[in-house]
Amino acid sequence: MRIAVVPAIPAAAGGVLLPDRLSAGVADLFARSLSQIRGVTVSSSSAVYHAVLAAGGSGGSTPVAAGLAARRVQADLAVLVEAKADGAVLKITGTPVLPESGRGKAPAPFTSQGTRALETDLFSIQAGFIKAGLEALGLKPTPQEQARIDLVARPTVSPEAFQLYCEARQHLPIASVEAYDRAIKVLRLIVVGDGPSRPPIDPKFALAHAALAEAAALGSMQQWLVGLRDQRLMALAISSAEAAVKLHPELPDTHRALALAGALVKRISVALSAARKALEIHPGDPQSHLWLGVANGGDGAREIETALALDPSLGLGHLFLAVLAAAEGDQKRMLVECERALELSPVDASPLLLMGMMQTGEGKLDEAIATYQRVLKINRHAGLAHGALARLYFRKGQTGLAQDALRQAFALDYRVAELMREQAAAYQQAGKLEEAEKEYRLILLGDDKDTPSLRGLGMLALERGQLGEAEKLLRRALQISPKDA
Repeated sequence: MRIAVVPAIPAAAGGVLLPDRLSAGVADLFARSLSQIRGVTVSSSSAVYHAVLAAGGSGGSTPVAAGLAARRVQADLAVLVEAKADGAVLKITGTPVLPESGRGKAPAPFTSQGTRALETDLFSIQAGFIKAGLEALGLKPTPQEQARIDLVARPTVSPEAFQLYCEARQHLPIASVEAYDRAIKVLRLIVVGDGPSRPPIDPKFALAHAALAEAAALGSMQQWLVGLRDQRLMALAISSAEAAVKLHPELPDTHRALALAGALVKRISVALSAARKALEIHPGDPQSHLWLGVANGGDGAREIETALALDPSLGLGHLFLAVLAAAEGDQKRMLVECERALELSPVDASPLLLMGMMQTGEGKLDEAIATYQRVLKINRHAGLAHGALARLYFRKGQTGLAQDALRQAFALDYRVAELMREQAAAYQQAGKLEEAEKEYRLILLGDDKDTPSLRGLGMLALERGQLGEAEKLLRRALQISPKDA
């Protein structure tokens, strides 16, 4: 059985439609509980979110929209999850809905309701909802599966930590860099903290560690698609996933998070081992097949296709089939797979960033520019796309356009400049002085007072024996930052 779990999305007059916060968290735990049961596949949360938006428009999620979404992601059933508080009383309702074209009768709605005399009463009400849902859907987990469900249903002892987890789950299905950043920010508060004055709220919250790994790895992947990588983000993805596995090695969810992180930050042996362990615990898990395939590189197509056969809503499966097609030089197939991925998650820029990267590498600069402009039509706040456009304009000698694009990139995402500096420094250390110089000069086009880039150019001039030029650049850097040692 394939089930689309739909968190309630309130109607809105404008802006980004987000799932209700508590409904998002409860829906995530309900979906994870269902996915512990062999023979049950839960559709991708990102594909479900975008399918519901397409069906419901500004009206948010309704049972009708949930049914239409189930049809779009090829699920056998949708379950609309809505958590409503009336003072101290909390009521969680699950409404099963057949796809629009489905025949037969959907299971009856199920609820769990209680008074939150204490904040921790939320967890009892939530566990009751998951139990009621399993009964309503006629699912009978084995003792081992039930033990895992019990862990998922009460993942933390801290109501504050769970509320932050719910907030992260509001944003993660959007699958944009900005959404990943928001999720990372709140998840770090749960398991890492924010300096000595703000320790972590619940460092034993394994699913928060796993979600942090997911957000960090997927955000890092989007950076890689424009030629940049944040080493700290990559390290965070691995360390968070390893912490999740250490806390709950019995959950396939934690091993799957480690497989995802390992595959995306190129820790291949880690990814292979983690994906196989997840499949050992829960055979037939589509996402574990996906990350096993990604980790296998050119030999991974069969695993990725297996993942898509189990869950056709996995947009990332199509993205990585596109990556494999690009590596084989099959541009037509790459474009087809990218468009399929975009259809499932329209706000996820990854397929377009891949297309732009390949077009740039082939010297098709005008096509690449058009692709990155397409990214900006989807999300005008995409700093990475502005940065990629600046690089292309710079190569074409269109310095005015490059400067405008860079300034927008730096204003939208401070890390773009930071990652470009790190890239330039890496070129310099590798002896690729010409590439390093181009990178520093590109940064200065967007910010002519960028001290690290002036200093980097000065050191390049020293390496080349251009003492006069080096002195000029370093003096200029000191004029801007007199205390720069």
